[in-house]
Amino acid sequence: MKKILLVEDDIDLLDVYKKTLEALGYQVQTASNLTELKKNSGKQYSLVFLDRNFDGVHTDELLRKGEVKFKAPVVLISAMTDAEKAAELVEKGIILDFWHKAEGPDGLIHEVKKIEREVKDVRTQLMEFYNGIFDLPHMSRKPVKRKIIAYSPNMVDVIRKAIGFARSKSLNVMIVGEPGTGRSALADYLLEQIKGAPRIIKVPPGQWGILSEIEETEVQVGYEKTPERPQDIVVVIDGIEELPRDEQVYVLGLVKENAARFISIASMNIFQKLGSGSFSQELYQYLSGGILMIPPLRNRLKEEIALLIEHFLRIEEKERKVKLGISEETYRVLITYPWPGNVVELRLKLKSTIETLLPGKTIIQSFNLPQEVIQFVQKGNEPLFDKFLQGLISSIDFASISYDQIEEWAFKLKYTILKLIIEQANYNLDLVKKFLKTNKDIEKDEVVKRIFVERRR
Repeated sequence: MKKILLVEDDIDLLDVYKKTLEALGYQVQTASNLTELKKNSGKQYSLVFLDRNFDGVHTDELLRKGEVKFKAPVVLISAMTDAEKAAELVEKGIILDFWHKAEGPDGLIHEVKKIEREVKDVRTQLMEFYNGIFDLPHMSRKPVKRKIIAYSPNMVDVIRKAIGFARSKSLNVMIVGEPGTGRSALADYLLEQIKGAPRIIKVPPGQWGILSEIEETEVQVGYEKTPERPQDIVVVIDGIEELPRDEQVYVLGLVKENAARFISIASMNIFQKLGSGSFSQELYQYLSGGILMIPPLRNRLKEEIALLIEHFLRIEEKERKVKLGISEETYRVLITYPWPGNVVELRLKLKSTIETLLPGKTIIQSFNLPQEVIQFVQKGNEPLFDKFLQGLISSIDFASISYDQIEEWAFKLKYTILKLIIEQANYNLDLVKKFLKTNKDIEKDEVVKRIFVERRR
């Protein structure tokens, strides 16, 4: 975030704001009247600070009517009496946030840094997580451009094995994993690594009739047709564990005859079927000469989930032609959730969340996420609190404890948690209520009131 537009009709304040930001290395453009404001409307900026009561007009009305437009996030500079109105503008997506003049230069710096963290290029934000396992140097700034993202040791091992298996001209490979882990994507990656441009026959689940194409495959040699060599044919069978008994016998014959090279995709049910005898042990042995077990997303490192988030956000940015950001709280929730539907669930939930953003909103907040994700993370806090409570009780000297001390501890706990949440919401009461999932008048709560009073001091 290098270029910032400051819109303020108080020349002295404008000068202070400008010098404050320039001292931190930002490029700052200013506007002190309506003519200058409209002249800068539509230009390329990273962030815009817009005074609400500006040159005799309310600038939020100019935004509503489209008389001024900005491609960058807009932070409304608001007096304390405008806080309720500003919160409404945030909710409707007209502005990203509001900032109070009373906070002074230090508050301005804090606001810029907070926004910068949220709208920062996700590729840069997550660059430190990617160690370039295969062809990118450590801490490279090059964006990730691979179909299979691997950072966790167990996933890195899968990719390395896949590359090794691809080099063999006759080895049959079986890919096993839970639904949504990317089994088909790994199969495609494996095919890309096989040299010699083989003929590929894909057999989707249940479409077993395609298997007959293997014996019928021929190539043109001069004026005659001759059967292709086995290494020229690769058959990908998806849902191999559902293969009927008669088809199992048929495929076993093809494998023994080296009619083709096979890549099989199976769910974890393959092992139950082997145990029950409904899937041929002999066929399994032939098809799993090389076996790739894809770990579920919950067993991978958080950094790998971060890379997947980056990857899917980049796809959405390209499709929507808009830059997307993600708040720190949202990021924490996404990497905490166990993703029972694995990579596919992560992508679909991220996509649906983006679909529900209000017009003009490009930052994904935690309250935008599906309720089942938020509720799971909330429930996950309960055992943590129980563990904390047990530790607290075990350390109490009951001979010297007093009722006043218990009340003091209870207050400190409530104060600390609420202050963290209020700061996360940038003291926006509407956002605080969304974070806390309540419609109560929490502004009347004595602890909440104290936190807001302390902020104004």
